[in-house]
Amino acid sequence: MHKVFRFELHRSKFTQVEISLIGGLFFYQMAALYLYEKVGLDIGIPCLITKITGVHCPGCGMSRAFFALIKGDLHSSAEHNVLVFVLVAFIVIELVVDDVPF
Repeated sequence: MHKVFRFELHRSKFTQVEISLIGGLFFYQMAALYLYEKVGLDIGIPCLITKITGVHCPGCGMSRAFFALIKGDLHSSAEHNVLVFVLVAFIVIELVVDDVPF
């Protein structure tokens, strides 16, 4: 007899505190980008990997890319970081589909 093993992925939901922290950081970064573009005030969150190593990480430029995407500038968004399109696709899938296995 063959035994059938069934694996189920259990996805933990974000708590209210985690959602609030992520939302707050997102709002802060978008406000910092707006102030940087309009006034020239640089109060954004720096990339520690770039500061330490001098090499850009895969997330570098993601905030600028997302901000350009919100403004509708696809070309500028892709120049900053092309992975923003993948991230937005994952976010849309997560919001639309309830049982995503990741």
